[in-house]
Amino acid sequence: MASLTSSEVDPSVITGLVAASQEAALSAPEARDSAPPLPAVDAGSDWDAPIPETGVEVFGGVAEALTRGFPGADRLYGYARHILETTFVATSTGLRRRYTQPTGSVEINAKRGRVESSSSIKSVGTSAKWGVPTPTQALPRPRLALISTEPVGCV
Repeated sequence: MASLTSSEVDPSVITGLVAASQEAALSAPEARDSAPPLPAVDAGSDWDAPIPETGVEVFGGVAEALTRGFPGADRLYGYARHILETTFVATSTGLRRRYTQPTGSVEINAKRGRVESSSSIKSVGTSAKWGVPTPTQALPRPRLALISTEPVGCV
C-alpha cells in the first residue's frame, strides 16, 4: 500500500502522479493487515455528478443577523468559514464511491466596554445542512457569559 499526494491542479500531471503511485505501491512491502481487494459494486449514482461548491451565499443569514448585533453595546469580532471537501474512493476492481463533507463554523467574540475588558467567545459548528449557523445561534450571550468586569491576566 502506498499513496502520493499533490496540490497540482494541472490535468497533465495526473498521468505522472498515477505512475509514481503505482511504482511506490509495487515497491512497498505487504501490509501486516492486508486483505483481498474489495469487490466491484455499482458506482453510486453521484459518481459522475459535478463536485458541489460553496460560495458567499451560505453566509447570508450570518450577515443579516450581524446587522442586528453590531449596533448593540458590545463590540463584536470574529469570522465565519465554510468548506466543502469531496473525497473519491476507487479501486482497480471497480469500486467507485464519493462523499462530500461540509465543515465550517461561526466564531464571534463580544467585548464589553474597553477593548481590554472582559469578553465572551462563542463558536458554533456547521450542521449537516451544509450552511453556516446564524448568529442567533452563534452570538455570545454577554449577560450570562461575562462574569468578570476586570481583565483576566495570564500566568
